[in-house]
Amino acid sequence: MKPLITMLMIPILALGQTPSAPVGLGVTTNGTPKLSAGNQYCSPSGTWIGAATDGPAKLPKRCVNSALQNTPSPGATHGPFTTLGALQSAINAGACGDIYTITAGTDLGTGTITLPRKNCDDQHWNLIESTGITNPSFPAAGVRMTPCFGGVASLPGRPSYPCSVPANLLFRIAAATTSNAIKVLGDHWRVIGALVTRVPTPGAQIFQLVDFTVAGVPQADHIILDRIWYAGIPGTFPVASAATDTSTTRAIYLGQSNTVAMVDSYFSDFYTASQRSPSTDAQCVAGGFGGLANTGWGNYKFVNNHCEASSEGILMGGGNGPPLTPAGCTILVNCNDDTPSDIEVRQNYFFKPLQWNGNTTVPASVGWPVVKNGFEMKTAIRALFEGNVIENCWYNAQVCYAFSIAPVNQQSGGTPSVPTCPTCVIKDVTYRANYSYNVAYGIGLYAFAPGGCPACVPQGGNGVSIHDNLIGDNLNLGSLTSQNAGDQMELYAIKDPTNQGLAQLNNVTISHNTFVKGIRSIMEIGIDATGQMHNWTVQNNIWSNANFGVQSMQNSPTACDAGINTGKLFPILQNCISTWTWDHNAVFNWNQGALGTNWPTNGTGAGNLFTVGLGSPSWFTGYGTGDSNFNPSNYLANPSGPLHHAASDGADVGADIPALLSQIAGVRQ
Repeated sequence: MKPLITMLMIPILALGQTPSAPVGLGVTTNGTPKLSAGNQYCSPSGTWIGAATDGPAKLPKRCVNSALQNTPSPGATHGPFTTLGALQSAINAGACGDIYTITAGTDLGTGTITLPRKNCDDQHWNLIESTGITNPSFPAAGVRMTPCFGGVASLPGRPSYPCSVPANLLFRIAAATTSNAIKVLGDHWRVIGALVTRVPTPGAQIFQLVDFTVAGVPQADHIILDRIWYAGIPGTFPVASAATDTSTTRAIYLGQSNTVAMVDSYFSDFYTASQRSPSTDAQCVAGGFGGLANTGWGNYKFVNNHCEASSEGILMGGGNGPPLTPAGCTILVNCNDDTPSDIEVRQNYFFKPLQWNGNTTVPASVGWPVVKNGFEMKTAIRALFEGNVIENCWYNAQVCYAFSIAPVNQQSGGTPSVPTCPTCVIKDVTYRANYSYNVAYGIGLYAFAPGGCPACVPQGGNGVSIHDNLIGDNLNLGSLTSQNAGDQMELYAIKDPTNQGLAQLNNVTISHNTFVKGIRSIMEIGIDATGQMHNWTVQNNIWSNANFGVQSMQNSPTACDAGINTGKLFPILQNCISTWTWDHNAVFNWNQGALGTNWPTNGTGAGNLFTVGLGSPSWFTGYGTGDSNFNPSNYLANPSGPLHHAASDGADVGADIPALLSQIAGVRQ
């Protein structure tokens, strides 16, 4: 196999900084996968060295520096091994800082590698690696793994990856039915160069290939999963029955672990078909649920990965959470923050193969992968999402968003339902410089109490910064005849049913985004009471007015959003949110009455621009039909048009496209 050509580091620009030569998408110019700037915000000691805040959101405080030189393994070297039993025996007997090698190409068979607790320190990491990492063609640290290094030249329905001569440089371990391939119980483990998969038997239920579940404390900590191919098995759809189902629910379940990095890896074929029982969503990585209080969970890093999952690429929350502490505190009053904190999700390719889409004129609901969002946060504190590409997402099990924020107190069955996550909250989430292509919906911001659960008092969300994203390029509604609701953004906040608290969604900034195409530009749902939402700033965005513009759904006849019936375009904004700014936005393809009718004005809406069609001269350098064929440069503001230097900060209205291009260079492969 020919060695990969060493590439230069692509500079990661600050948003608003113009690169000397914008880098295109796909692989880098010399044909190699992208070399990630995986530690640009993280000191060797794990302290965040990026900015402390982004608008109203605080950025992470902790981080995982995954550079090899920061995880030394100075102990004895064991192996190379060719059997699972010999490997596990050596692991059990080894000391902190030891290295365990497995011969490249070895199939360890069906079983579980268990990583025990050894109470090591940061100068003594335990390392498990394939001997294939010494091959000159093996991807260097910071370069993404592909199936090429597992001997597979290409996968059908995926963008091509560089692979001149495939070679099997990995070791293989397969999870047995209802079990795991890797069980993480301990601390200070790094794994490099593995193919982690499952038994090929149809009907075998595999819920996670890598499992961090630990019954008590301490939880698993200080784990780096590096240059790994996580592989479910390709399905034949529609699945006929549970006996022929080949679903793999997820690659990694984080439990309540802390200080975990998943970097430079390839996740393929994680889906759940509707025949799976019990039915559940499928992800590359899931976390954010667990019942132990105050474990310090979080400090997660997911950087430079190819991620294929039918429901959500990453899901935080959606299950039970710890009880409120200290004793006697109540939701939103003097309680500990006890949810995954300090999360870094950057420069990943969230991709759903189109062969998973069985829609015709109606959604395919039987036998096909259950499709939901690109990624979703139901609970998180201090999370950064930056430079990710989300491609292919369609209406299926629900509306499909590129990104969804939905803090909610989950519930279990019974009448009435019982709340299971009083600690679930969204605080300080930043979503910047991300690009969605061929996705049905844009961004969903939800804060609500589940129906049928009077005791499910929610914590809601506080501190959200959304900026410099490109959303809705090649809107994906497919051939559905009954689906006409591709929202560029959806806002939803309703009060909890017993008035014990409010589903708040406060201190939100939405700025410098470009929304290319949609059926509705904005859908507003709720709100019950003034004060549920305050301190909103919506500035300098470009919106397509789409087919139906802004629409609202009233939550109740007595709600403050009753302005829906009085001709107001933004009744939720104008009636329900205290302290808001909505200015210097640009709306094109206006198709309803006089330009700007019913938009807020004066101090909270000054400087908004409106045009029929694409304006004269055109607002964009090359909008075309709203399908750029994966070329975001089409949506640069025309230098001779009215958006150039027209933002409130003197920049162009809309996303900073050159900075976006720099952030996502090489991510799509």
